Amino acid sequence: MLATKRWRWNTISGRWDKASSYSAGAWFTACEISIASLAKLAAAVDTIRHDPRAFIVRGVLADGTREAITCDPNQQIRRRKLSKSGIAPTLLEAPLSWLMIDIDGWPLPGWADLVDDPDTVIDRAIQELLPDAFHDAECYWHLSASAGFVPGILKVHLFFWLSEPASNADVKAVLRQQAPGVDLAPYNAAQPHYIADPIIEGGHDPLPRRTGWRKGGDDAVVLPRLQPQEQRKHAGTGRHTAGGDLYSALSRLGDGEGLDGFHGPLRTATLLYARQCLRDDDGRDDQALKARIKAAITAAPIDDEKRSGVEEYLSDDYLDRLIDGAFGLLAADPDIQAVAPQYIATGMDLAEATTLMRREIEGFLRRVFAWHGTVVHDRGVPEHGGIIATTGLGKSKVTRDALLAHTAQAKAAGLPHRVLWLVPTHKLGAEAEADFHDIGSKVAVFRGREADDPQEIQPEDPDDPRLPMCLNLDAVHVALRIGADIEADVCGGDDGPHCPYFTVCGYQRQKAPAAHADVVIAAHAFLFHQLPKVVRDGVGLVIVDEGWWQNGIEPNREIRLAGFAEEPTLHPVMRDRNRRRGIDGKLRRRKKHDPPPIWVADEEATNDLHTLSARAQRAFAATADDDLVSKAAVEAAGLTASQCDDAIRLEWRRKRENILRPGMSLQARHDAVKAAEGNSGIGRRVGIWRALKDLLEGSPSHTGRLQLGTAGDTAGKGRVVLLHRRLEIIETVVELPILLLDATLPANIVRHFLPRLNVLVDVKAKAPHQDVVQIIGGWGKTSLLTHDKARDDENQRRRRRQAGLRDFVALHAHGNGAVIT
Repeated sequence: MLATKRWRWNTISGRWDKASSYSAGAWFTACEISIASLAKLAAAVDTIRHDPRAFIVRGVLADGTREAITCDPNQQIRRRKLSKSGIAPTLLEAPLSWLMIDIDGWPLPGWADLVDDPDTVIDRAIQELLPDAFHDAECYWHLSASAGFVPGILKVHLFFWLSEPASNADVKAVLRQQAPGVDLAPYNAAQPHYIADPIIEGGHDPLPRRTGWRKGGDDAVVLPRLQPQEQRKHAGTGRHTAGGDLYSALSRLGDGEGLDGFHGPLRTATLLYARQCLRDDDGRDDQALKARIKAAITAAPIDDEKRSGVEEYLSDDYLDRLIDGAFGLLAADPDIQAVAPQYIATGMDLAEATTLMRREIEGFLRRVFAWHGTVVHDRGVPEHGGIIATTGLGKSKVTRDALLAHTAQAKAAGLPHRVLWLVPTHKLGAEAEADFHDIGSKVAVFRGREADDPQEIQPEDPDDPRLPMCLNLDAVHVALRIGADIEADVCGGDDGPHCPYFTVCGYQRQKAPAAHADVVIAAHAFLFHQLPKVVRDGVGLVIVDEGWWQNGIEPNREIRLAGFAEEPTLHPVMRDRNRRRGIDGKLRRRKKHDPPPIWVADEEATNDLHTLSARAQRAFAATADDDLVSKAAVEAAGLTASQCDDAIRLEWRRKRENILRPGMSLQARHDAVKAAEGNSGIGRRVGIWRALKDLLEGSPSHTGRLQLGTAGDTAGKGRVVLLHRRLEIIETVVELPILLLDATLPANIVRHFLPRLNVLVDVKAKAPHQDVVQIIGGWGKTSLLTHDKARDDENQRRRRRQAGLRDFVALHAHGNGAVIT
């Protein structure tokens, strides 16, 4: 029995066929989950959706049922909410604080893109189909088992939290009246909510993600009150459908130059019709309007390559929902133009917001002090907290002010008191440095090697750039290419060989002041790359100002498919000929007086890695261009997760160490790099093996981290494996308390980097000098940005929208606004 749909790719027709549908019967095992918030509900849904035999119901277990499954969790129960033939019900109606709204069959607008921008599509559906109370409410969404397989249609489950528990009967009555077209079947204690992801055969999921969060100003929905039913008036003339405005809207139906597709013009036409009916207050004739709309749709030009037909737009169900939705939208105010604003100004003022932020930040710093003051084996893991606050509220300044007392207290107690303050830009770093100086903190900025040296004299020629912090960048780039240790192999030190610029370069010069500063300001990149030891010693707290997680995403790192298996034979696995084995046959640890290592090729280990690489290459070769590598393809090639571990270990043994040394001549460096050219691809290959291991150990059929494509370079055009990977935050940072300061902290994304992240407070207030102008309508990226794969007429429509947005901003911002596309 399945609680989901099974889809199979038809290689002949080039489309998805539904192999099987829901086949859930009447007998089930049951469990009861206590849900106290929308986040808890989302977590439960995210677990349940991976089980193709599981579903949920909006009801509670009867007492007898609960007792039975407590005694025997495998006890099967019959799904029923009414007594029948003397058999008691197993499920009962009860007021609950959550509800799921099933949007099934909403025609997608022409600009909609469920692959790249599902959030904008879902937001538009909520605005069009649901009452005002849902428009700015937080929502967890899940695309159904048909979404992505049926073109042109949105099928999604929307989970909301209610301000007060409501029964199924109450929810159904409100939605029947104020959200016509929404499926009311789920509002029954025994009705399954089918939320399992689809079973996919012969291909990969056409949608890269099926769940997500829609953030809103309201944590919970206040369910609207039922409105008194008014007698509808009817008129037989249909005269309300006439008029130039309606004609103009319908004249833009169709595909082609100067036309706007179908959904947009039809929505405009029904809004115009509803506005006129409400203004004149003497009746409506929906049938006459639908007849006129259907005639216009039938006469409109259709691009057969763009859409398979217009049957959805011709259906009474679709048109009735558009018309009823238009009347519902305009009923309160006939003069409103479109959907309600998504941005609702908060009532919190600046002083209240500042007090709230200061309380949370000072509380966090007290906990950091206590953590460092606890014996190591008793202190537990460090806290990773987040402060979300509207731009302009001064969260960074409040934090800097609070740090002054914290630093002094920690220093006096002999605890790690230094703070690493990470910023996204040099400009923000300079502002932070000035503020720290003003409040009396001992601060230093630590810049990367390629940053401009601020202590260099500005050249007379403005086109002549400043000198970089490092004066030997060529050697640094070479070291990076072969995975060498830049600090040891390029820079060197005072007590040994060192770079010829060691005593004069800005990078080395900044180490001393940074090592003695209470606050070190550096770039976000140092979350993923180690700071020099003298700089990080004594750091007890890391504060990350503004968004940073994008720096940890590395998509489209290419490695050639041809030759993937042969690479180990060209640059073999190495072994130390002087390394000895013990009595048990295992390699002994190297001792101080052992002879120096002599590295030679390990033929047996190289052959093992070659064999494993050939299996991986078979899996990649069996994957079509643009497709993600599937678990089935990797298993069919004969790879296991433990073999991937073996491959990772062997790959690192291919690395040539101690190739570079500080102060090398250009020729010596060139020769060394040539000997170690195999190092350059090891990190990428290790990333591929790790992605393969995660794919084999996980339950999803695809992880999205490995993809096949075609690319060209100096060696010619060929197939490549694309590695989409996420960098890991370095251990020395993760092991410290961390505070994130961000205006738009995406906690669900950041927790992939910092799983223990706890959002301490989310402050929304009107910042000083801030004016918000809400642009109503679809302004998602898929409706604004031109694309080389889009048709010319669609790109022209998007350029018109960009121009309109620019004009709007110029008019309202008085020269202080910008449109960035």
